[in-house]
Amino acid sequence: MSEPLPYRGEDLKRPHIGVVFADSIGDFAVASVVMRDLRDRFGPCVIDYFGGPRTRELEAASPLVDARFELFSRDDPVLVDERLGAFLAERGAYDVVINLDADPRAAAAAARAKPRFFVGRCMDADLCRTLPFPEGPVEGLHKENWAAEDLLSRYPVLRTQHISEIWSRLSYLRPGDLRPVLPQEAPPVPVPDVLIGTGATRSAKVWDAAGWLEVVDWCQGRGLTVGLLGADASSQERYYNCAEVDAQLLRSTGVTDLRGRLTLPQVVGALAGASLCVSIDNGIMHLAVGAGVPTVALFGGSAWRVWAQPVVGLHVVLPATEARCDLCMKNRYRNSDCLIEHKVCMAGISAHAVIRAARDALDGNRAEAAISWRDGAA
Repeated sequence: MSEPLPYRGEDLKRPHIGVVFADSIGDFAVASVVMRDLRDRFGPCVIDYFGGPRTRELEAASPLVDARFELFSRDDPVLVDERLGAFLAERGAYDVVINLDADPRAAAAAARAKPRFFVGRCMDADLCRTLPFPEGPVEGLHKENWAAEDLLSRYPVLRTQHISEIWSRLSYLRPGDLRPVLPQEAPPVPVPDVLIGTGATRSAKVWDAAGWLEVVDWCQGRGLTVGLLGADASSQERYYNCAEVDAQLLRSTGVTDLRGRLTLPQVVGALAGASLCVSIDNGIMHLAVGAGVPTVALFGGSAWRVWAQPVVGLHVVLPATEARCDLCMKNRYRNSDCLIEHKVCMAGISAHAVIRAARDALDGNRAEAAISWRDGAA
């Protein structure tokens, strides 16, 4: 059986395309931009999305997705493998599979789809080895650290370092607007003026409760109501490292607890109806940017150049210059916890800096550039 070929921009008529990305909200947000670029490039096409249960609601409601499969299911791997075989047999031949993920399951699924072409990691037909990345001036990005400060100078084809543009370029697409394309529905509850997101799967990104308390106090002092977004309380505690922060906010400030009460499209709808979102770098931030609400995003132990969408209305707050640490970047952000004793990066983001950014966002003081950012010093 012949191996799939690296995709290099071949013209495909009404192609059947597979898109694979891990089971997280931020990843689906990135994939939505790539899928929009695919439809802009090819016009009529069929896109199957291989995701997971955490993004199920977005996948099922997205007009960009024709069919979906839960590749990253928590079920028995043998059952998932059997279901994958049945799904691929039902869906028919693929022209190209675009794998945006590094998980071995994604590379194996890309190979099992037996596409004519592939982008990203793909195993050989025997599932014994990963096919080599192609060589070329754009393809070299596969081996780069996308957070590197000099990346744009070495890859002039890029306008930004955002992950969605990089994947579109690697897929020989012409990147358009980098704002996520997300389904939204009206929420069944009143929407507070300000919505906040405190949790993350990487604890290195979590901001302390004291900062959140100051921000919420400032909002309420301005007469603004505040709502807390996230998964249900037990999931927040188990997966998102913010149980203590959330408990203090709920106990001390009277914020409206919306965690677990909304579907993800309803979260997007709630964000679209709010005046402001304040969040760390997490799924809520990506949903907020997709919803178009002015957003303040706190980036410390994560790669803001890669994950902060360069769109008007996003205000990025970085740690104070003296508090910045490059250990996470050198580790390619593979670490969940902070690599040193104290999270100097997140501690280097002051509540005053976040409040100044929130004031700018609420008052419409947005930079003409696509993205504005500020030092997190007090």
